Amino acid sequence: MARNLSACLNTLRFLKSYQGGGIDVQRKNVAYTYDNTLALLAFLSTPTPEILQRARLLADALVYSVGHDRFFDDGRIRNAYNSGDLILPNGWQANGRNHTVRIPGHTNPLT
Repeated sequence: MARNLSACLNTLRFLKSYQGGGIDVQRKNVAYTYDNTLALLAFLSTPTPEILQRARLLADALVYSVGHDRFFDDGRIRNAYNSGDLILPNGWQANGRNHTVRIPGHTNPLT
């Protein structure tokens, strides 16, 4: 089912750290926390309503990530998360927890 683009733009997510081809499959969906924090700071330097909304989405994604890790409850933040949609889809569980943040990586069930 296709999603509404404006709804996608207003959901919690992280920015992809690498663009384009040539990146190995394990890092193609990585969103490093450092990179996203720098983007957030850059957005804050241009205080227009649209740019501030982008900054808020990144800040809210970081806060959500701290409170919804699949393993930890102690407030730690990971070095990287999955770019794009932040939260696991409904019905998916990680370590027995619902609504956790997605982490980057690649799994090949055929190997």
